[in-house]
Amino acid sequence: MAQALYSPLQADPVSETALAAAGQPRPFIVRSELAQALALRTSFERFELKYWIQERQAGRILAFAEPYVRRDPYGATRDSQRNTTLYLDTRGYRFCEDHLAVSPDRRKLRIRVYGRPLGELAFFEVKRKIKTVTVKDRFALPIGEVANVLRRRPVGSALSQADRRTLSDFAFHLAAHRAEPKLYVACFREAFDSRVPDEDVRLTIDRELAYQDSRAPEFTPDERRWLPIREGEDARPAFGQRRVMLELKFNGRPPAWMVELVKLFSLQREAFSKYTTAALQLRGRS
Repeated sequence: MAQALYSPLQADPVSETALAAAGQPRPFIVRSELAQALALRTSFERFELKYWIQERQAGRILAFAEPYVRRDPYGATRDSQRNTTLYLDTRGYRFCEDHLAVSPDRRKLRIRVYGRPLGELAFFEVKRKIKTVTVKDRFALPIGEVANVLRRRPVGSALSQADRRTLSDFAFHLAAHRAEPKLYVACFREAFDSRVPDEDVRLTIDRELAYQDSRAPEFTPDERRWLPIREGEDARPAFGQRRVMLELKFNGRPPAWMVELVKLFSLQREAFSKYTTAALQLRGRS
């Protein structure tokens, strides 16, 4: 039987039946596609449920969801579906250890760049998991600014007041935890948004999860050094079919079609973190 989804009104799982019922920076030139990307949402509060599925299931799941979701326009091609994330952690990997200990309030500091080759924008994110709710704030800067932020130097790009607050929060945690670049995680993400206007519902499928260690306080992954992320048998080929990660994301209660999808395909929810799994592999603890 599929595991229960979660209600934002309480910390415990509920049944699927119940769910169904600082200085002035100098400006930089923003081209049209950058302007569109900068207009993306920068604050999120939602549930993120993960499921390992076989690749052959993905097509059937997408066919079921097609009336309710539409493809993210930024991921129309395979290369545009690539996302690469630089994770920061303390010297002793406190953020990783908090995840392993299932701390009720844990966070991640990360920097994500979309596309292959790498896009022009880097998204800086402070991500917190408070019990079952994911809260994420982010802001975007040109990728060349990553080194300035990580080296705690002033950035030379214009930011809105809200983005400055998020940058200050990011910089605070960077300094308070003495966080430093640890590793990169990459995957190809097929992403879909709700067809209902203003409904915060998202379905994603991650493929070819990979990682590599970080060697400098800047965003410079080496395409020759990627290693596969593995999580027991779940991420390995099963009867010739490699598994992929399905995520269902929503704010508040999940839509009825999402509950029906979980029941129809007998999906079993997984507790899985790409960063934590990669960090354990990097440290020889997997």
